[in-house]
Parts: sequence; structure tokens; C-alpha cells
Amino acid sequence: MTWDRCARCWIRNPGLFQLAGRGIQLAEFYRSHKFCGYCGHPMHASKSEWAMLCSHCRERYYPQIAPCIIVAIRRDDAILLAQHTRHRNGVHTVLAGFVEVGETLEQAVAREVMEESGIRVKNLRYVTSQPWPFPQSLMTAFMADYADGEIVVDKKSY
Repeated sequence: MTWDRCARCWIRNPGLFQLAGRGIQLAEFYRSHKFCGYCGHPMHASKSEWAMLCSHCRERYYPQIAPCIIVAIRRDDAILLAQHTRHRNGVHTVLAGFVEVGETLEQAVAREVMEESGIRVKNLRYVTSQPWPFPQSLMTAFMADYADGEIVVDKKSY
């Protein structure tokens, strides 16, 4: 069983999924922060917060979270779905991607939609958010309406 299949099973129990996701994220954080990035000395876990501390230079590290967007795009009574190269088994998804440095969530939606489909959207609406540990992400979901453009498949992703 892969984490992806586990994640789909856990959707039925959001509390369990969130708890397991936190465990996965923290395990990776502790595994990847054994030594200080500034001075190279060993790190130890804080007793009062989710952090790793350097006894030598007193640097403090916190788990990093990568913001992501996912967007369902409506055109009349249809929703745009795409088949990613990772999902050649018939699984279709709405469009998603990581937020780039210096970019707002809204800008990330516009960029990802344009890159992956060649269309533009309007009436962007926030729906919900969910911690997503694959990898250390915070997925932010939106609904949007088709604005204009013709669908062009991104050959790198789909």
C-alpha cells in the first residue's frame, strides 16, 4: 500500500488523516534537522514547541510548510478535470500546484491554471484548507469560473 492509497482511505476520517499527517510531517522534520544549518552542531528537540534547537549557536528551526492550491473550474454545468502523468490508471483530478516564492494564493491559482490548461479563470472563491503531508503542504481549495481561452495540454505535466 502506498501513502496515496492510504490518504484516499483516510478521507473518510478527517481527524485520523490529520493526526497521521502531522506525525508524518514531524517525523520528516526531526529526521532532516539533526544538525544545525548555520554551525553544523547537533540539534535537539524543544520540550515546549514543535522546534529543533542548536545548543551551540542557539538557532531555532520550525517545521516548514509548503502552501499549495487546488481549484475546481466550472464552465456552465461542467468541471475541468485533468489526467496527470502520475495517474495513468484513469484517475482524473482538478488542477493543483505549489505557491511560488512571493506569490499570493490567487496569483498561484491563475498561474497554475494557465500553465496546466491555457485558460483563464474568474470569480475565484475560497472553499477550505487541509494539511497535506505529501510533502509537508497546506492545500488551499478554491472554486473558480471559466473566463476565457482554449484548453492547451501541458505536455510536461499531463
